[in-house]
Amino acid sequence: MAALKGVKTIDMVGGEITKISYEGAEYERVEGEAKVGDLVRLSDDARYDVTPGGFYAVNGAKNIWVHILDDNNDPHEWSKKYYDLFRKKHARLKVGDYVKVVGYTYYSDIVGGAIVKITDLADE
Repeated sequence: MAALKGVKTIDMVGGEITKISYEGAEYERVEGEAKVGDLVRLSDDARYDVTPGGFYAVNGAKNIWVHILDDNNDPHEWSKKYYDLFRKKHARLKVGDYVKVVGYTYYSDIVGGAIVKITDLADE
């Protein structure tokens, strides 16, 4: 997969991007090991069939290495030295939201796969 199109910068601190938006979701810059589904911004030093400074989806990760598909759809590995890591920021559920039930529930009338409306949040 080529460099992602439509990534928008939401926030910067000291010239460094700290928040981005992609396909309706917000991502925050994080430290640590990458996970499948994270996004990386390759450094300006990155070469070899990638866009320097471009954003790519992580399709595999191990320790400091991420696996992406380059601009020719060939697999590439990059070490932490060549990328900044961004992880999707999960929105907190609120009363009125609709969600899909996954797994087991304590309520016999609610089964996995059902779409339900949040009517109460116990921890509020």
